[in-house]
Amino acid sequence: MRGVFVDANDSLAEIFERQRRDGDPDVKVHLDPNIKAEDWPSILGGAEIGVVDHTALPTAVAKQCTGLKHVVFLGTGARSYMNPEELAELGIAVHLIKGYGDTAVAEAAIALMWASARVIPWMDREMRAGNWLREDAMQLTGKTLGLIGFGGIAAEVARIALGSGMKVIAWNRSKKSFPGVEFVSLDKLLADSHVVSIHLLLNDETRGFLSREKIAAMRKGAILVNTARGAIVDEQAMIDALKSGHIRHAGLDVYNIEPLPKDHPLTKISNVTLSAHSAFRTPEASENLIHAAWEHCRRIVRG
Repeated sequence: MRGVFVDANDSLAEIFERQRRDGDPDVKVHLDPNIKAEDWPSILGGAEIGVVDHTALPTAVAKQCTGLKHVVFLGTGARSYMNPEELAELGIAVHLIKGYGDTAVAEAAIALMWASARVIPWMDREMRAGNWLREDAMQLTGKTLGLIGFGGIAAEVARIALGSGMKVIAWNRSKKSFPGVEFVSLDKLLADSHVVSIHLLLNDETRGFLSREKIAAMRKGAILVNTARGAIVDEQAMIDALKSGHIRHAGLDVYNIEPLPKDHPLTKISNVTLSAHSAFRTPEASENLIHAAWEHCRRIVRG
């Protein structure tokens, strides 16, 4: 059984090769992170396993991938790039990797929260343009952080935020408990939180979850942080709330369209801090990620 890492960048390719063991499956590395969806069939060359970082696999293209039986997706958000149910109907199983970057993403969420509260990126941009902008900040000690969804990443965010003197509340679809965190209704979380941070997986139930109505129900002047998936939030409603001041500031790592176009409305708004879907990108998380990918490949070959 053969495999191909179809869209490796330099750093992931180096880690992938370093973690290869004697007796491992024959998984070749295709060193090009900028392939297009239609390149899948030629790159795979009939291989049964496709390891993929970020390249879309439309169902129509998957039908052309002769021999493909397994897709090892480097992360949890495969639905942003492919339809697992449709692929399953073709006999292609999609394997996800969870938990590899909980600390990395949590630290990024905290960084976006603090940068948004202190408007540091805004002041930095203005100073580089020759403007001495002095903007009142939000002091976060004693403020309430609301976590929408509570998995491993949110638990790490809670740990860090509690240590910084914030009150942490959370809403989750199933019952959870965590030391120091109060689990509340979604209505109460939106009304009480000075900062709302999103930690949901994207699926049919959560697409557009933070709707215009839910955004209107947020505390006026709250900060919104999203390191989950852009499609969980009604983007236009968020933009309208940022322009009106209902949302004080947004710290965003994910978007409906990625890469974010340079003329996108979010790039024109001063009270937004943007990062390039990189919350998970640390050497430690990458090591964990590739280790898990190899383990998937080994299990697949063992049957």
